[in-house]
Amino acid sequence: MLHWLDIDYRTLFRLGDGGRIERENDPEGSPGPGFWLAGCAEGNIFGVRTDVPEDIAEELERLVADEPPFTHPGIPKHLGRYLPLLGGSGPVKYNFGLIYELPHALAYEGRARLIVSATNGPRLS
Repeated sequence: MLHWLDIDYRTLFRLGDGGRIERENDPEGSPGPGFWLAGCAEGNIFGVRTDVPEDIAEELERLVADEPPFTHPGIPKHLGRYLPLLGGSGPVKYNFGLIYELPHALAYEGRARLIVSATNGPRLS
């Protein structure tokens, strides 16, 4: 599962040298988060934006190394330490979410007949 989180990280963000976040991987090139953390029972993965000072990035790395693996949704052990590092004296916006692994093929038996432009079926008039 940790492998999939790494793929998620590398897909969500445009990364600079050293794997740090430059921006979101969207058409607008939106600013990326200052810090991103995801985890599973196998361990945790994180990323830091390129403009976060090196000493803060190193402290975040130390804290993540001490973060227990996420075995169920919950609050990170060091949330109270991450926030001041990232926000200075101002508030920090953060959110929690779940990532689900879905099967590659889901069976759906519907009664609707699918017709596409390449179909040589009856005329629809």
